[in-house]
Amino acid sequence: AATRWNRPLSPPRCNDAAAAGQLLAEADPELSQRLSSILGNTSVDGWLLPHAQRLAVSLLSADACAFAWDTCVLLGWAHIHPVLAATLVCLKEGLVACADAAAANAHLLQHAPALAPAQLRGALERHFMKGVREAAGAPMPAAVPELFPGDLL
Repeated sequence: AATRWNRPLSPPRCNDAAAAGQLLAEADPELSQRLSSILGNTSVDGWLLPHAQRLAVSLLSADACAFAWDTCVLLGWAHIHPVLAATLVCLKEGLVACADAAAANAHLLQHAPALAPAQLRGALERHFMKGVREAAGAPMPAAVPELFPGDLL
């Protein structure tokens, strides 16, 4: 009989927050419109769905994926969507130059693993973290005093 200790884990739910396509449309309408025209009948969310389902594993480098997972562990797995949208923002220059969906997919798969966690963090901070913090009820960085090790003694 299944108890709370031996029951199978359910997969993380990735559809509770605003999806990457909606976030991208709000943060970078130009990139969103270009991707929509390139992808044709496939939405940005549909294009990114396999990466959301795998929580960015095999899309991002191990370090960038660990950063993404830290964010999701703290705030919920649905916050993989801002990470994916930030990934697209970081790759904007190459993505807008793509002629079709195959080229966009190849560009994403080739260049996303090269993103450093600092690049991803910067794009998240610039475009998405205000909303993420508000949704999580977390204070804005300016509202939190900076502590140094000696301050705690």
